[in-house]
Amino acid sequence: MNSPIIPLRWRAAFTLVELLVVIAIIGILVALLLPTLQAVRETARQTRCVTMQKQISIALKTYEQANSRLPAGCFYQTTDAGRQYINEDYDTLQVGQSGTVGSQAEARAYSPFSFFVSLLPYLDGDHLYDRVNFDFAPFDDSDSNTDPLTGENYSNASLWNEPLPSAICPSYQGEILSGADGYSDLSEKPAITSFKAVGATNWATLCSSSLCQSPMISTTGQGGGILHPYGSSRVSGMAGTTMLLAETRERLYAAWADGTSSCVWGLSSEGETIINRDIQGQVSGGSGLTGMYSISSEHPDVVTISLYDGSVRTMSEDVEPAVLRSMITRDSSDNGTAATFLTAGN
Repeated sequence: MNSPIIPLRWRAAFTLVELLVVIAIIGILVALLLPTLQAVRETARQTRCVTMQKQISIALKTYEQANSRLPAGCFYQTTDAGRQYINEDYDTLQVGQSGTVGSQAEARAYSPFSFFVSLLPYLDGDHLYDRVNFDFAPFDDSDSNTDPLTGENYSNASLWNEPLPSAICPSYQGEILSGADGYSDLSEKPAITSFKAVGATNWATLCSSSLCQSPMISTTGQGGGILHPYGSSRVSGMAGTTMLLAETRERLYAAWADGTSSCVWGLSSEGETIINRDIQGQVSGGSGLTGMYSISSEHPDVVTISLYDGSVRTMSEDVEPAVLRSMITRDSSDNGTAATFLTAGN
């Protein structure tokens, strides 16, 4: 007996069971490949983050060559002596606070300019730098000016809502404009940055003018960084392993133009590293809060840092406290530990 002839279209079709098996296999393959694809994307973002911080590092070195010194972590303009530095403790300042620009001898309790403002000409930010009226405080909104090209009215306070192209880590997915309470009265909220100056080893040192300005390490083993808030640094014989900048995932107290929050530190009061650790409630400033994070990042287990030799590296969040302290302090005698750590490929 001859077998019935089955039409071709029936022989070529999948059964329901076969279709389900194929779908299951595809699902398994996607599940296996997805973590790899995400890891590749994060690696690309991390590489881009290093490149961006490198641009800021080059701007710092270019500024140093042009001015024979590095900028301070923040500064004020005065009516009689040009750019000066904070003469209050760092923790007394409040973000977004305006004030009247006075002489060098007067107390300056309002928000200073961040070091980023000094770097604008080196970061393709001339269009912003040329608009700044240094006769007024950074967050003054009464100094109305008119742009001759656009006819737009602007003040110092309205300049800072423009994000800097090289200042936001590609892995960061949060709000670009700061929502800190100190900026609530401003019509234009300032944009944030993912990179800050490494001002001191710990919070107490960052809030001490004498400790930050001294090139020596204190009896407790703490010291100031290169870009601290109390003056510009003339670097002589500085070890290349000393940190200039570090990444942060702080979302509120991180406006790129506000010197009040331009510096970070690396160690707790107990001498432990605080990389990627929540510091909320541990330290406070004039605003009652300094933020939730100091040195930190959106990258898994690492942060990007830039060093005085111009290099930018990734550093493990589990770095030893002694290594981190030696990389922050300006005392060249303390940099042997850091050199050994970096030579080992970290």
